[in-house]
Amino acid sequence: MAAGAAWMGKKDFDAAIREGQAALELNPSFANAYHLVAANYIHTGRASEAIPLLEKAIALSPRDPFLATFQGRLAGANLYLGRYEIAAETAAKAVSTYTGWPNRAFYTAALGHLGRAREAAASVEAFMAIRPDASVQFVARNIPTVHPPSLEILLGGLRKAGLPEGGIPTETEQAPSTVNGDKSSIAV
Repeated sequence: MAAGAAWMGKKDFDAAIREGQAALELNPSFANAYHLVAANYIHTGRASEAIPLLEKAIALSPRDPFLATFQGRLAGANLYLGRYEIAAETAAKAVSTYTGWPNRAFYTAALGHLGRAREAAASVEAFMAIRPDASVQFVARNIPTVHPPSLEILLGGLRKAGLPEGGIPTETEQAPSTVNGDKSSIAV
């Protein structure tokens, strides 16, 4: 699993998928391995394949310390598939227990796409509270999704929600390997 996370950090998503699948062959009840494979599917535009894996991870480990990350990824997968209501509901659960910026980005984007202006504005404010340098460009630089249509759905929703466009990275901006502001977490 550590090798899979390392491959994902290097954006070698195919190698990360192989590592996660190997872990599942050894232990088909390992929720985090389902999560790893799903995350890499999402990053490469295979969101529909990720959803059942994330649902399985959540079912296997409903009190997992990474549950909010599983939920955030599930929200992202639904967002990328245009299922904005499901994305908003799932992301709301994720942000209620973990305030990392990727979950907030998915929630904010879903609200933006849904046209729920008041909620979107509140989510932008919450995003800025946890990431004062948050902007559309910050998300574009730091989210590991490499599938252009998926990335544009995320960024488009953030723009609709009113997140500032941004520009040059600030000194406080974190590296992509620590996107949750926590080096122990797996990047979203």
